[in-house]
Amino acid sequence: IRDERRDSSENLVKNANCSSMDGYSTWIAPWLTDKGRKCSFYLDKTTGCGDLTSLCADSVENGCFTTHVEGVKTGELYAFLTDASGRTPTVSMFWCKDGKGVFSIPESRAQLKPGDGSGWRQIRALWTVPEGVDSMAIRLEAKLERGEKVYYDNVRVYKVR
Repeated sequence: IRDERRDSSENLVKNANCSSMDGYSTWIAPWLTDKGRKCSFYLDKTTGCGDLTSLCADSVENGCFTTHVEGVKTGELYAFLTDASGRTPTVSMFWCKDGKGVFSIPESRAQLKPGDGSGWRQIRALWTVPEGVDSMAIRLEAKLERGEKVYYDNVRVYKVR
């Protein structure tokens, strides 16, 4: 029986084109807000890759946008892609069980070599589901200097097999 929701041509990320903040949560390291550093996460409506919207982190020293893909099964292989613009875009992924992180399994990271911050580049990764998990949490990271921005758009996860 074929599970239509898991068709490899279907993007499994909700709001993949980043047309709103729907489907994404944000996190800023609490010790940074205590220092009074001004930083923000927001939907940028003027800068996108193929359209005018993207997720933007501005001056965030340590934080991320997070989205989840539910219903993964042991042994399945997933392809991840996102368009990113900024000096050091980085994506990390960790496995979850029943909505909680399984931190005994190391997270996976994909980072572009530092660039000049202009133009869109693509981050790609392949992930195989280990035993004992049922979802993945994908973090679009921000580790920025004051006044620096990073943008993410077109977040995609496809089941390969």
